[in-house]
Amino acid sequence: MATASNYSHILPVIRREGKVFNRAVTFEDDFTDAGTISATADAAKWLSTATEGGAGSASYALSDGEPNGVVALVSDAAITDSIELQANGESFSVTPGKRIFFEARLKLDDVDLTNLFVGIAATDTTVIDGVADYIGFFKAATDTTLSFGVCKNGSAAIQGSKTAASTTQDGETDEAISDVTLVDDTFVIVAFEVQPVNATDLRVKWFVNGAYKGTLNAIKDSSGNIQDFPDDVGLTPSLAMQNGSAVVRTVEVDYVYCVGDRQ
Repeated sequence: MATASNYSHILPVIRREGKVFNRAVTFEDDFTDAGTISATADAAKWLSTATEGGAGSASYALSDGEPNGVVALVSDAAITDSIELQANGESFSVTPGKRIFFEARLKLDDVDLTNLFVGIAATDTTVIDGVADYIGFFKAATDTTLSFGVCKNGSAAIQGSKTAASTTQDGETDEAISDVTLVDDTFVIVAFEVQPVNATDLRVKWFVNGAYKGTLNAIKDSSGNIQDFPDDVGLTPSLAMQNGSAVVRTVEVDYVYCVGDRQ
């Protein structure tokens, strides 16, 4: 179990004779193969959705010559143009007693001119504009710092601007990560782990470059129903960037790793 100073990886166990092989559900992409991304739903590992308004074309491409495998999400030269990737299939579900771990490594060519979301979310072709159910990191184009949040049945507002969850309504709970400043063209590793507190309660801890940054405990109503962790819909690894300028912007993603306890 994660502590305030480190986090655990949920790794597939080694089969043991006479024991049930309770393998974790695992999604991983090192972006070494362009064939894993398609603009056609269910045609590849990722679904790519572009929003274009300028003369160019929002797109994705493997960054040739980059070590380890890197995919570049490239916006058109117009404000609000975006490129989003969502893994096909909502294979992860928030459930008390079960863990989910997510980690990604990425960099932005211009931090304070790029909107960003990275994490797990419900299937939605406009994630950056305000997906209703998510767990992950986000930032506005004017920010040089990240925020982290969870949301269940959120309003149409963008991340960080949805109706706040409470003991009487579904919504969003989020927190700014004010002590980490993103740097242009510099990789950052973001991670979170949804953890069971007991049979009915959940919390999530988040980390930047391996350092613990905060914890959110699930908000529940008087009947024990969770109000802010999206436990009523399937979730999938999601990456989304949106241009905050009239110049082409790029987000490069080195890898995405998501793993959860089998249900």
